[in-house]
Amino acid sequence: MIQYIEKLEKLRRLQVLDLSHNMIQKMEKLEKLFKLRELNLAYNRITQLEGLETLLSLQVLDLTGNRIQNIPSWLGKKLKALHTLRLGDNNLQGVRTGQVIFVCVYGGAGEAVGSRRRYSRVVVL
Repeated sequence: MIQYIEKLEKLRRLQVLDLSHNMIQKMEKLEKLFKLRELNLAYNRITQLEGLETLLSLQVLDLTGNRIQNIPSWLGKKLKALHTLRLGDNNLQGVRTGQVIFVCVYGGAGEAVGSRRRYSRVVVL
């Protein structure tokens, strides 16, 4: 079982990473994976969403079955490509398990401020 995320810094072209069902406690050393589109960290021991701010190509993030309590406010602002976020079976405050949230975001990466174009993101809890 893996406890730490390490030795990935040279894999700059990596697009899909599955580290599910391990004992990882901290999301770290992912900042150089600029091409990463899918990240599966389901069923680990993660308590905070961190270390993802540079993953601008990330589209799918699975954090099911961890110990996460809060969703940081920067998540939707920085990860503009993210369209699927799975957070079921966590300790989220003020959210029911099984709830599906559709988040509509106006504008998008590379669009002018004030754009009226709408993008939908799905968050499965």
